[in-house]
Parts: sequence; structure tokens; C-alpha cells
Amino acid sequence: MMTRLDASVRWLLLLVAAAALLPFLLYTPHGPLLPKELGRLVLQEELSGEAARRVVDRMHGKAVAQEENVIGYYGDSAGGATLYVTLYETAGEASRVEGLMADRIARGNPVFGHFRIIEVRGRRVAICYGMGQTHFFLSRGRALYWLAVDNEMAHETIQALVRGFG
Repeated sequence: MMTRLDASVRWLLLLVAAAALLPFLLYTPHGPLLPKELGRLVLQEELSGEAARRVVDRMHGKAVAQEENVIGYYGDSAGGATLYVTLYETAGEASRVEGLMADRIARGNPVFGHFRIIEVRGRRVAICYGMGQTHFFLSRGRALYWLAVDNEMAHETIQALVRGFG
């Protein structure tokens, strides 16, 4: 039979564990979600709010966008990229959605192919190809990032994005 002291110690340990995990579950990126530059590409236009939500939903052909979405259009004379960022309620949810996307694309997809996981600056990043571009996606905290970039600029652009994570 458990004593009151045993029960109190267990509750205390549970509260300490929950307090230690809380910052990771509620992580919100500091500063702007979109970097001003990705390598040599410069942020040209930014969409947020309802406009970004409509774009994300239209791309998927159904309502999938979360409450907070930001889209950045980058470019220079050599090419361009689009960075889609969605914030989820928790880091766990962003990671779960990242895994679902990876599974669906890896199983075969009419739009994206050649799926694999690569390492960029010590971070696991999913990569696939489609629509004439290279696509990278990864989660970091509550944020899920999808980067669509012209093929010839792919390496330097994903390096710049991940370098910005610190």
C-alpha cells in the first residue's frame, strides 16, 4: 500500500518532469519566421494570415493549413525559391506532420519523387524532387519548413536556411 509520502514524491517527480518538457513542447521561434536572405537569394515578398492559408490549402487541394502560416518568395537574377512555414500547437505535432509527409512521399507520389533523408549541418532534412525544383522539408520546434528551390541553387539555399537555425 502506497503511503502519502510516496504519492507526494511521485506527484512531485511528475510535475518536475512536466516542467522540464514544457519549453520543448511550447517552443516558438525567436525573431521573424522568414530569413531576409537564403544564401544569395533575397526575400522579395511575404504572405501571411488568410492569404498564406489560402495558398497552402489550394496547393493541397483541401483545407490543411494551420492557424499560422507564412510564405516567403526569394529570388535574384540566377533563380528563386519559396519557403513555406507553418506553426503547429506543439513541437510534437510539427514533428508528427513532418513524418506523415515523409511517409507519403517515400511511398510514391505523382508530384514528388526520389525521396531520401540527408544531413545538413548536423540536422536531418527530407529531400525530394518535383515540378522542376528541389524540395526540402524539416521541423524545428513548432515550425514545419518546406523549401522549394530551383535545382541549381538547392545546395547553397538549404545550407543557408539550416545555418540560420543556429
